Amino acid sequence: MSYVWGDQELRAEITIGSRKVNMLISLHRALRRVRHASEPRILWADSLCINQSNLMERIHQVSIMGTIYKKAEGVLIWLGEDADGNNKSAVVFLHWNWRK
Repeated sequence: MSYVWGDQELRAEITIGSRKVNMLISLHRALRRVRHASEPRILWADSLCINQSNLMERIHQVSIMGTIYKKAEGVLIWLGEDADGNNKSAVVFLHWNWRK
């Protein structure tokens, strides 16, 4: 899952299993937006799935990103929310440009 990094100071917390995880607010909003309310969904987000403090792990993971995306059943791109708390502007822009 790709998402907007945003302001590094704006953070939120979620629980994964029994562990509390602190993350950027943009990722938190993305996860809340794409989750299924009634069924489990497996998502991969680099800031959660890669140990960001381990340079060797980050280098290795970046080197296999092409394979990860090729083998994915789907790829989500988080464009963020506009001032109204939705992403309508981005969707309209993408739809308009897709038709060109």
